[in-house]
Amino acid sequence: MVDRFSDGLLTPTETSSCLEIPSSTLSSWLKATAAGAPLVHQVEPVRRGQPSVPFIAVAEAHVLRSLRTLGLRMSEIREADDDFPTSLRLRQYPASVPVVIDSRFGHGLPVIAANRVPVKAVTDLWEAGETVEEIAYEYDMTPKQVDSVCHAVVRLAA
Repeated sequence: MVDRFSDGLLTPTETSSCLEIPSSTLSSWLKATAAGAPLVHQVEPVRRGQPSVPFIAVAEAHVLRSLRTLGLRMSEIREADDDFPTSLRLRQYPASVPVVIDSRFGHGLPVIAANRVPVKAVTDLWEAGETVEEIAYEYDMTPKQVDSVCHAVVRLAA
Protein backbone atom coordinates (compact mmCIF):
# COMPACT_ATOMS: atom_id res chain seq x y z
CA MET A 1 0.00 0.00 0.00
CA VAL A 2 1.24 3.45 -0.84
CA ASP A 3 1.77 5.82 2.06
CA ARG A 4 0.21 9.09 0.92
CA PHE A 5 2.55 11.10 3.17
CA SER A 6 5.96 9.51 2.67
CA ASP A 7 6.00 7.62 -0.66
CA GLY A 8 6.88 9.71 -3.69
CA LEU A 9 4.22 9.23 -6.38
CA LEU A 10 5.09 11.88 -8.94
CA THR A 11 8.10 13.92 -9.98
CA PRO A 12 7.79 17.72 -9.71
CA THR A 13 7.46 17.86 -13.51
CA GLU A 14 4.62 15.30 -13.50
CA THR A 15 2.92 17.17 -10.66
CA SER A 16 3.14 20.47 -12.57
CA SER A 17 1.67 18.82 -15.65
CA CYS A 18 -1.19 17.04 -13.85
CA LEU A 19 -2.23 20.16 -11.94
CA GLU A 20 -1.51 22.66 -14.73
CA ILE A 21 0.86 24.67 -12.52
CA PRO A 22 3.96 26.27 -14.03
CA SER A 23 7.00 24.24 -12.95
CA SER A 24 8.68 27.40 -11.65
CA THR A 25 5.69 28.07 -9.38
CA LEU A 26 5.65 24.53 -8.03
CA SER A 27 9.40 24.70 -7.50
CA SER A 28 9.03 27.84 -5.39
CA TRP A 29 6.21 26.22 -3.37
CA LEU A 30 8.43 23.18 -2.72
CA LYS A 31 11.13 25.48 -1.31
CA ALA A 32 8.97 28.06 0.49
CA THR A 33 7.86 27.69 4.09
CA ALA A 34 5.02 29.02 6.20
CA ALA A 35 4.92 28.66 9.97
CA GLY A 36 8.09 26.57 9.75
CA ALA A 37 6.73 23.94 7.35
CA PRO A 38 6.99 23.70 3.55
CA LEU A 39 4.03 24.98 1.55
CA VAL A 40 4.22 21.78 -0.51
CA HIS A 41 6.01 18.78 0.96
CA GLN A 42 8.57 16.70 -0.85
CA VAL A 43 10.30 13.45 0.10
CA GLU A 44 13.77 12.22 -0.74
CA PRO A 45 13.53 10.22 -4.00
CA VAL A 46 14.71 6.60 -3.98
CA ARG A 47 17.02 7.46 -6.90
CA ARG A 48 17.76 10.66 -8.78
CA GLY A 49 14.91 11.45 -11.16
CA GLN A 50 12.45 9.23 -9.29
CA PRO A 51 9.18 10.53 -7.80
CA SER A 52 9.66 12.85 -4.83
CA VAL A 53 6.19 14.38 -4.51
CA PRO A 54 3.90 12.28 -2.27
CA PHE A 55 0.15 12.30 -2.76
CA ILE A 56 -0.43 14.70 0.12
CA ALA A 57 1.90 17.20 -1.57
CA VAL A 58 -0.11 16.93 -4.79
CA ALA A 59 -3.16 17.80 -2.69
CA GLU A 60 -1.31 20.74 -1.11
CA ALA A 61 -0.29 22.08 -4.52
CA HIS A 62 -3.84 21.62 -5.85
CA VAL A 63 -5.29 23.60 -2.95
CA LEU A 64 -2.68 26.36 -3.26
CA ARG A 65 -3.32 26.70 -6.98
CA SER A 66 -7.07 26.83 -6.38
CA LEU A 67 -6.71 29.50 -3.71
CA ARG A 68 -4.40 31.54 -5.93
CA THR A 69 -6.89 31.20 -8.82
CA LEU A 70 -9.55 32.64 -6.52
CA GLY A 71 -7.34 35.71 -6.12
CA LEU A 72 -5.91 35.13 -2.67
CA ARG A 73 -2.43 36.48 -2.03
CA MET A 74 0.09 34.10 -0.51
CA SER A 75 0.06 36.21 2.65
CA GLU A 76 -3.70 35.54 2.96
CA ILE A 77 -3.45 31.79 2.64
CA ARG A 78 -3.59 30.17 6.04
CA GLU A 79 -2.51 26.73 7.15
CA ALA A 80 -4.94 23.92 6.45
CA ASP A 81 -6.48 21.87 9.25
CA ASP A 82 -5.58 18.23 9.91
CA ASP A 83 -8.17 16.68 7.58
CA PHE A 84 -6.14 15.31 4.67
CA PRO A 85 -7.80 14.32 1.39
CA THR A 86 -7.38 10.96 -0.32
CA SER A 87 -8.31 12.03 -3.86
CA LEU A 88 -8.40 15.12 -6.02
CA ARG A 89 -10.61 15.73 -9.04
CA LEU A 90 -8.62 17.06 -11.99
CA ARG A 91 -10.49 19.99 -13.49
CA GLN A 92 -8.97 19.68 -16.97
CA TYR A 93 -11.10 16.58 -17.63
CA PRO A 94 -14.83 16.83 -18.42
CA ALA A 95 -17.29 16.84 -15.53
CA SER A 96 -19.22 14.07 -17.31
CA VAL A 97 -16.25 11.74 -16.70
CA PRO A 98 -14.57 12.80 -13.45
CA VAL A 99 -10.87 11.99 -13.37
CA VAL A 100 -9.03 11.95 -10.06
CA ILE A 101 -5.61 11.45 -8.57
CA ASP A 102 -6.07 9.02 -5.70
CA SER A 103 -3.21 7.64 -3.65
CA ARG A 104 -5.10 4.36 -3.29
CA PHE A 105 -5.49 3.65 -7.01
CA GLY A 106 -3.30 3.93 -10.07
CA HIS A 107 -0.14 4.74 -8.08
CA GLY A 108 -1.12 8.40 -7.95
CA LEU A 109 -1.64 8.77 -11.71
CA PRO A 110 -4.98 10.02 -13.10
CA VAL A 111 -7.80 7.46 -12.96
CA ILE A 112 -11.45 7.62 -13.93
CA ALA A 113 -13.33 8.09 -10.67
CA ALA A 114 -16.23 5.74 -11.42
CA ASN A 115 -14.20 2.64 -12.28
CA ARG A 116 -10.65 3.51 -11.12
CA VAL A 117 -9.25 2.73 -14.56
CA PRO A 118 -6.08 4.66 -15.37
CA VAL A 119 -6.68 7.31 -18.02
CA LYS A 120 -3.56 6.04 -19.77
CA ALA A 121 -5.09 2.55 -20.13
CA VAL A 122 -8.07 4.04 -21.97
CA THR A 123 -5.99 6.31 -24.20
CA ASP A 124 -3.43 3.57 -24.96
CA LEU A 125 -6.19 1.35 -26.35
CA TRP A 126 -7.63 4.27 -28.32
CA GLU A 127 -4.21 5.15 -29.76
CA ALA A 128 -3.72 1.46 -30.67
CA GLY A 129 -6.82 1.64 -32.87
CA GLU A 130 -9.51 0.18 -30.64
CA THR A 131 -12.93 1.70 -31.21
CA VAL A 132 -14.58 3.77 -28.50
CA GLU A 133 -17.32 1.12 -28.36
CA GLU A 134 -14.78 -1.64 -27.65
CA ILE A 135 -13.02 0.43 -25.00
CA ALA A 136 -16.34 1.39 -23.42
CA TYR A 137 -17.34 -2.25 -23.20
CA GLU A 138 -13.94 -3.23 -21.73
CA TYR A 139 -14.09 -0.61 -18.94
CA ASP A 140 -17.86 -0.40 -18.30
CA MET A 141 -18.14 3.11 -19.74
CA THR A 142 -20.30 4.67 -22.41
CA PRO A 143 -18.74 5.41 -25.80
CA LYS A 144 -19.41 9.10 -25.14
CA GLN A 145 -17.38 8.94 -21.89
CA VAL A 146 -14.46 7.23 -23.65
CA ASP A 147 -14.58 9.82 -26.42
CA SER A 148 -14.65 12.67 -23.89
CA VAL A 149 -11.63 11.35 -21.95
CA CYS A 150 -9.59 10.69 -25.10
CA HIS A 151 -10.32 14.10 -26.54
CA ALA A 152 -9.48 15.77 -23.24
CA VAL A 153 -6.07 14.04 -23.27
CA VAL A 154 -5.48 15.13 -26.88
CA ARG A 155 -6.44 18.71 -25.96
CA LEU A 156 -4.09 18.63 -22.94
CA ALA A 157 -1.23 17.36 -25.09
CA ALA A 158 -1.69 20.12 -27.66
